[in-house]
Amino acid sequence: MKVWNKGKAYIVLGLSIFLSFIIIYGIGLQDNIRGIQISMQLLIIFGFIVVGAIGYNKKIETKHLIYLVIWIGMVMRIGYMLYTPIDVRAHDLGEMSIEGNGHFAYIAQILEGKLPTTNQYQFYHPPFFHFLAAITSKFTNYILRKEDLKEIIEAAKMVSCFASCGMLMMTVSICEEFHLSEKGKLGAVSFIAFLPNFYLLAGRINNDALAIFFIFVIILYTARWYKEATYKNSIILALAFGFGMMTKISVGIMALYTGSIMVYVLVKSVRKKEGKCVLGKLAVFGGFCFPMALWYPIRNYLLFGQTFSYVPKISINDPKYCGDYLWWQRFLGVPFNKGYSLIYNSPYHDYNTNLYLIKGALFGEFTFETSKLLSATLLVFFSVLILGSVYIYINLLYKYARSRTYEIVTLYSITIIMYFSYVLFNIQYPFGCTMDYRYVVPLALMNSLALGMQIDTLVMEENKSFVYINNAMIICLIIFSMLSVVMFCNIGPQSTVLIH
Repeated sequence: MKVWNKGKAYIVLGLSIFLSFIIIYGIGLQDNIRGIQISMQLLIIFGFIVVGAIGYNKKIETKHLIYLVIWIGMVMRIGYMLYTPIDVRAHDLGEMSIEGNGHFAYIAQILEGKLPTTNQYQFYHPPFFHFLAAITSKFTNYILRKEDLKEIIEAAKMVSCFASCGMLMMTVSICEEFHLSEKGKLGAVSFIAFLPNFYLLAGRINNDALAIFFIFVIILYTARWYKEATYKNSIILALAFGFGMMTKISVGIMALYTGSIMVYVLVKSVRKKEGKCVLGKLAVFGGFCFPMALWYPIRNYLLFGQTFSYVPKISINDPKYCGDYLWWQRFLGVPFNKGYSLIYNSPYHDYNTNLYLIKGALFGEFTFETSKLLSATLLVFFSVLILGSVYIYINLLYKYARSRTYEIVTLYSITIIMYFSYVLFNIQYPFGCTMDYRYVVPLALMNSLALGMQIDTLVMEENKSFVYINNAMIICLIIFSMLSVVMFCNIGPQSTVLIH
């Protein structure tokens, strides 16, 4: 099923986000959070009505349910972006003036036509997100005519919202490269559509969402390059790396995965005496990728002596320091007896990375003004899904290690690369804020693809026990999806980092 007509869908997406923002902020309804949430609920009901009308005239197919899931996922992301100010559930925003050194000031300085003259705090990052954010803010303000800098830069969150929605759309394409059935796609897309961390990413003005978007592009076009190493795929893959590393240097970690695939294809082509052809594609890839990816790190090295892997140091006296816990307390197991007594993460008191990731995928590092029972139930069902993913990974390795080698290699290699780079990061920087889920969001894509592949095994599964487990996972996903929508269509206006 070809859901998306190439770039047209992304153009429609961008226009939809832009028009929604112009209408809400132009009329001045951005503070009417409940009104926006009710509108989201009505749009979701509209989606069900459309699918119901299709079912009235003809049989509802799985592809129609995929359309519905994508529609609701888009509504959730765009709606959340509209009702969430940039200083609510934010990361590394800094002082909201041009004199600061966080993401806000970075955008403000580019609005003034200059790059940061230091690498302090968030100024060490490459500028691509902030450049797009500044252009979006400036263009939007030609229409809205705001004078307050915060009101002008509110428009920058449209870049993150587009990236978050784009990841959902791209999941469909990646599912196709993984040869998932319609039912498998539905399961995979549902997981990405309703994982709340993607809502949170959509409402921020930092470089996380855009960087993850480019990682999705890299995963998609690495698969396409593996199957067909054309100049087109080489250039798009190079641009994904180039723009990705111009957004956030950590996108370069994907070179471990893509580079391994490229070496494998090159070796295989050399054995077939076709090595020159592949070398030419690799030369084109490098010609585009390396200048784009490295110009800003080289600039900062020359100006500030900033190393390629530089991250600003945090004092061990910081209240978020957790390096005094033993390594096995931090990285092994999940302290269910202690951790689940509190629903939300606390970067000031938590220390176990696994539990922090589970909670962070849903709530980030924040509390929410909503029913604690609702939040707790959402957490329980998501925990079951994550626990089930361990079984799924093992089962897929057993079933598909030889017949679907590329898919299994992708699932395992990206999961290992992401998780162990995260662990290494937390060893080097043992702080609560370092444990946040936003550093490993591509793991969600791997979980979704694994879930989709597992759903596809149902048609060939003969063991009734495994069938029951699979069906239980599907039911759990459905309930999780509903709870996610209900919660984020009803949360209150305030949110804080949990301190207790």
